[in-house]
Amino acid sequence: MRVGLTVWDTRISPVADTATELLVAQCDGTTWTTERRVPLGGEGHGRMAGKIAGLELDVLVCGAVSRRFGAALEQSGVRVLPWVTGDWQDVLEALVSGQLTPDRFVMAGCGRRRRGGGPRDGRQSGPGRGRRNGAGQGRGRGGGQ
Repeated sequence: MRVGLTVWDTRISPVADTATELLVAQCDGTTWTTERRVPLGGEGHGRMAGKIAGLELDVLVCGAVSRRFGAALEQSGVRVLPWVTGDWQDVLEALVSGQLTPDRFVMAGCGRRRRGGGPRDGRQSGPGRGRRNGAGQGRGRGGGQ
């Protein structure tokens, strides 16, 4: 299996769209070998997706990814495994052992569809929308009184 991981230092890069480095690793079944690090960034989504596709990866592991960049990757033939967080070495070990599970490696608040109540139009509700402590006028129609 040939895997690419968007990395930042020793961790999976939090946002694939702005990742500056891609780590390419090869697995022979149980052991990972780091092949190389490929510089990324400063390119549009299409060009970056083409560059990644040219590496002939089986899968790209990344953090958050925009719909536009994700679509460009998929159109280039790259299978994307998004919303992953953690140390890249731990992620590789979990991937080969089949233990890359949401409870350990999925970014908080990402990759899961919301179920149940709450507004469905994407807006938050409650006093002081957009503010941490609920103070201030926020962006609602009221005067913040």
